[in-house]
Amino acid sequence: LVSENLLCDLDAAQCVALLSALIFKKKTDDDPYDGLPDLLKDAIDDTKDIAKGLAAIQLDCGLEILEDEFVKETLNFGLVRVVYEWARGMPFSDICMLTSVEEGTVVRAITRVDETCREVRNAARIIGDP
Repeated sequence: LVSENLLCDLDAAQCVALLSALIFKKKTDDDPYDGLPDLLKDAIDDTKDIAKGLAAIQLDCGLEILEDEFVKETLNFGLVRVVYEWARGMPFSDICMLTSVEEGTVVRAITRVDETCREVRNAARIIGDP
């Protein structure tokens, strides 16, 4: 995501929300596009395209993987709206009403997203994109 400059056009809340797809692993029936701005919806689609490209590279290198399965196992957009609204300052009680995911899982995901943001920041600095 960093090397593809996907995060450059997004505001902070949108970046955090998109990064949540990398760390959230639980199943949810929540619609990942519901209530999101168009720019973030487009970023979700672009992220899926990047994952498909990575799957194609792995296939070319001889790994036996299925493109759709790789995308499904690597990315989970089930908490994108929850994290987006959290980053915009919505009260936690209201955030919990947006999803069927348990509150403890939401808290753990947000904590992990915070850690991921620090790692992405460090990666961006290393490649020269402060």
